[in-house]
Amino acid sequence: MRKFISAALLAIPLFTLNLHAAPRGFCAVHLRELRSTQLFLGMTAVEKMTDDLVKRGLYLLDKKIEWKDYLTENAVTTVKGPNDSNGKPLYFVVNGNHHVEAANRIQALQNLTWDERWVYANEALDFSQLNWRSFWEQMNEQKLILLLNQRGTPTTFERFRDDQLLEVLKETPISGLMNDTGRSMAEYLLDVGMIEKPKGQLYWQFQWAVALRKIWKNAKVDPLKNISKAKKMAKAFARSDDAKGLPGFKNRAN
Repeated sequence: MRKFISAALLAIPLFTLNLHAAPRGFCAVHLRELRSTQLFLGMTAVEKMTDDLVKRGLYLLDKKIEWKDYLTENAVTTVKGPNDSNGKPLYFVVNGNHHVEAANRIQALQNLTWDERWVYANEALDFSQLNWRSFWEQMNEQKLILLLNQRGTPTTFERFRDDQLLEVLKETPISGLMNDTGRSMAEYLLDVGMIEKPKGQLYWQFQWAVALRKIWKNAKVDPLKNISKAKKMAKAFARSDDAKGLPGFKNRAN
């Protein structure tokens, strides 16, 4: 199992762009202008984030200043892409997808229309002068596309392109991302105390998701159709030696 995990993780591109470098530009961007660089999002993390914002009352009209401060502190990182069919530039989120979806849900509570919803963004790269083919090639070269297909399986850039999934990324509003069952299950394991919150590790949920998808696949269990069995298997895996080496693994001395 550990050999598989190591090999599978090598197939997942971790972003090489320095996301903490000085941004090219800081501005407000409407959600309709944003696209993602991945097909999936861990919706459990989004729900937890949204619940926290609601508890803080940041959707209330008298909390406008606090809400703006929150959006400033959690500005997403984007790459400016070519124009869409309407001649408007698209911005591809490479860090902060969860914050975008949480902001979308909060602004829905604020009764803002889709066209009125926005976030702050740091523009890290400007590829807007490229044609779409060159844009995607640059994004792949920078390892800024999460190459997981519709089944959540790691794939190559060429296969991702040939399966028209680049077009899906281009045409799908950022609010239309699918739930990543693997990443959501990783959050579930954290919530029930099966794993510890990894300190200082970005994208730890991806590593658990890869391993969980493998055990579900081997057992021919579809987590969308049998979530209770998928949870039971995930908890058993988190307790096993096969999960050693994954971020947040808890050593359980007998």
